[in-house]
Amino acid sequence: MILMNSTEIFMNSNKKIKQQFLLANTIPIIFIILVGSAFVYLISKVIVLNLSADPYFEIFVLSASFVFIELCFFFFCIRPLINKLKEISLYLHKTANSDFLTKLNNRSALADDYNEIKSKKGSVFTSLVLLDIDNFKRVNDTFGHKSGDDVLIHLAQILRLYCDNCYRIGGEEFVLLYREHSIEQTENIINALRKKIAANPCISLNDTIEYTCTFGLTNVNMNETLESNLSKADLALYTGKRKAEMLQ
Repeated sequence: MILMNSTEIFMNSNKKIKQQFLLANTIPIIFIILVGSAFVYLISKVIVLNLSADPYFEIFVLSASFVFIELCFFFFCIRPLINKLKEISLYLHKTANSDFLTKLNNRSALADDYNEIKSKKGSVFTSLVLLDIDNFKRVNDTFGHKSGDDVLIHLAQILRLYCDNCYRIGGEEFVLLYREHSIEQTENIINALRKKIAANPCISLNDTIEYTCTFGLTNVNMNETLESNLSKADLALYTGKRKAEMLQ
């Protein structure tokens, strides 16, 4: 349900921005059209009075003039406005599906990608990894929130090296989706990730910050919802954290 609410917020904000843009640009265009139409009407009347008193000729001149001005407004006003709206729509869509801090895809994009693959035949997601940073609050409390943000960015950069479908779904939680990967193949990637993170601590404000992550891995059942698959990965993540606590 949280996913639905966040998506609705993005959609509503996108609509509001588009409406504001249309309002700001449509009113001047309407004003220009009215002024231009009045001007064309007066010019047409002058031409008709000077050339002919035939009412059909007057109708022809007025019609041709209005067609001409409408074409001019379309090419010089309306078409650029439509192109600008397309650019804004693309930007808003990208913003709505991207995490501002890490530049990874966000939870909304995760839902979109999962549902898109689910609706198609062929390649499917087979492995899902849910991970989070261990004791992340300690990082913030010890080094400050700026360093905490740097750790999130640092981890996101590492994750990109090992997965094409990376998502930050909130706080210090991330999701990795793999296509056509067995559990064994994904476990090997997780082990490589652990080693990479351990060998490359985050450098922030002259501090060297070492951190670890816990991973929850599950097979993806594309006949189930995304939330159902996330719940299984979350259970595996919780089990991993419990085992780590017992070993301490």
